[in-house]
Amino acid sequence: MASRFIHLNNLKFRASWIGPTLLLLHPEPQKGSQALIPNMGLHIRQQYLEPIQEVVATPHEIALLLKHPAPKILDQLADISFLSFTEAKRHYVLPVCFEKGTDWTFVCEHTLLAKDAVIDQLLQTTFSLSMWGFLPGFLYLDNLPEQLHCPRKTHPAKQVPRGSLAIGGKYLGLYGLASPGGWHVIGNCPLVSFQSDQVPPMKCAPGDTFSLTKISEATWLELRDQQLSLSSYAP
Repeated sequence: MASRFIHLNNLKFRASWIGPTLLLLHPEPQKGSQALIPNMGLHIRQQYLEPIQEVVATPHEIALLLKHPAPKILDQLADISFLSFTEAKRHYVLPVCFEKGTDWTFVCEHTLLAKDAVIDQLLQTTFSLSMWGFLPGFLYLDNLPEQLHCPRKTHPAKQVPRGSLAIGGKYLGLYGLASPGGWHVIGNCPLVSFQSDQVPPMKCAPGDTFSLTKISEATWLELRDQQLSLSSYAP
């Protein structure tokens, strides 16, 4: 696997080829770099470089899938200007009905905390969007207090409702669509995080921040019927 170093946005990356059309960019360890990497991947995608078919970015690497072998792609990447690049700083509030959580027994037993104590910690935390997940609209929210980390389920649930808020490892996750899932559901947010008829279908971006507010089941029903998006909700 051939590799070389390139510099992007004043960060040093090891560029490694996995076959002729898949390029991985691994940042060298540097304080604060993980918060920048997902948005840097988005910025690269927005350059619409001809050889690039898809860009996938996590806090730990950027993967570029090419349409065809392109020996000069590293030079093209090095020429990208990041002068207009800014880290996303939008903030969203997620109204959560914690009574709709189905996995409180496990979470309380694993954390050795009462349900109200877990909720208090969640309400006091500002989360950041680390990356989009394994299905459309799934949000990986970072900064979950370490005491609340829970291992994923041994046997995933066959169906998790849309809007479910769940704990998986070190992340708090929001299900944008109903799907099978192995995270521990602790509540539900009635807002619409994924709008398939919109371009882009998600307004939030890695680096955006999130906080939670507690709502009753009656309020949850009212908000669900309004079909509000993340950006249109005002607590």
